[in-house]
Amino acid sequence: MNDPRPLVEPSEVCSAQKRLREYLSVTPLLPARRLGKFAGGKYWHKLESVLPTGSFKARGAFNAMLDTPAECKLITASSGNHAAACAYAANILGRRIHVVVPETTPKSKLQPIEDLGARLILTGRIYDEAEDAAVELARNRDMCYLSSFSDRRVASGGGTIALELLEQLPDLGTAVVPVGGGGLIAGIACALKHVDPGICVIGVQPRASAPMYHSVRAGRLVKVRHKPTLSDATAGAITRQTLRMALRYVDAVVTVTEEEIAASVTHLLLEDKLVAEGAGALPTAAVLAGHIPAPTTSRPAALILSGCNIDARHIGEIIG
Repeated sequence: MNDPRPLVEPSEVCSAQKRLREYLSVTPLLPARRLGKFAGGKYWHKLESVLPTGSFKARGAFNAMLDTPAECKLITASSGNHAAACAYAANILGRRIHVVVPETTPKSKLQPIEDLGARLILTGRIYDEAEDAAVELARNRDMCYLSSFSDRRVASGGGTIALELLEQLPDLGTAVVPVGGGGLIAGIACALKHVDPGICVIGVQPRASAPMYHSVRAGRLVKVRHKPTLSDATAGAITRQTLRMALRYVDAVVTVTEEEIAASVTHLLLEDKLVAEGAGALPTAAVLAGHIPAPTTSRPAALILSGCNIDARHIGEIIG
């Protein structure tokens, strides 16, 4: 956590892209024409939701495992997308992984992870307690801990989204990225700014859990109170490393309300026929709510739809 090095270097993102080619396809970039009519400007959706397990997390999971010696025993902590991605990557690569999850995790989330061969360890009431337990187990049992956002290899894997965007949309002017722990935006912003410092990188957090927003404004790590949010995949703390990356490379961080997230999920489903979880809908929410300046026609904006793992009941409740 006190490592003075940048969390991600551009060269690491390039190395990750080479590793991932054998295992993951380039994700689609689709025009968001209806969004442009509503908000003004030209927008594109980067569909990370089509990757295995339904989120961008497969990038970091594969990159971390492919860069970890085969003899290393693996362990991680997560109750959501990172856990599923790690279980999937381990299954494909023929490796075993322990996944520590809070005791309160719904069985519906646990079963798919277990079906992929991961060994589940239930401990703690909340994610932070589960993560502390996983780090302790890694230390005591000589295991390799894969953080969901502050691992260099995981963040570099997420950064490969930027390299795909630059190939798919050479005139890219703005990238709008969901922010949780900060690893994804660190990788994307580092890679984009290395190629073109003029590209604007904007992060979006739910107002109910926005440590990066408040920390960037303060210029230091700020503890915040986390409230329940539809964007549960981004809820939680950040680290000094991810904050340093944001202060160096990210142009702005904005927040959206729960009502704005719900409206975004609805818009994506009804207007664009795209399923997005709360976190994946954050960039669209920021655009619809007017929190982001409209991009010029010559420099369009790409919105990272980071995942689609939303409970069907929540979709019904949101639309209702």
